[in-house]
Amino acid sequence: MAHEMELIVRAFIVRDRKILVCQTAGRDYYFLPGGHVEFSETLYQALRRELFEEMGAIVTGSQFIGGVENIFIQSGERKHEISFVFLTEIDLREIHSKEEHVEFFWFTMEEFIEKNIVPPALKDAILAWTAEKETFFIEEGRNK
Repeated sequence: MAHEMELIVRAFIVRDRKILVCQTAGRDYYFLPGGHVEFSETLYQALRRELFEEMGAIVTGSQFIGGVENIFIQSGERKHEISFVFLTEIDLREIHSKEEHVEFFWFTMEEFIEKNIVPPALKDAILAWTAEKETFFIEEGRNK
């Protein structure tokens, strides 16, 4: 079986002191909006495409804030992904999912801290970034 590294873009969207997260139906964890970078697509193009596909949003501003490399097991299969995170502004006030299997939520900082946000290293990096505003790169799970 061929294993491939997955490149992911993630949008860190903050509005009225709340963070936009999403959840796939039937899962017990949350994650930042975004998705896979397709071959020959730039990170910024992937970010714009994914947010438009997921919620019909137009990106009005974005700033790269960091990355997280994550090696983990999902459904018995070993995965390796690198997430590129952008502080992102969008044109929408109301968020409605355009994908049946994805739901969006606005979390307060307290909820973001309490909830199961994956990958955990990304959650920790976001929390550190909100305090320090320093670009990050975190390796998680490389010894697993």
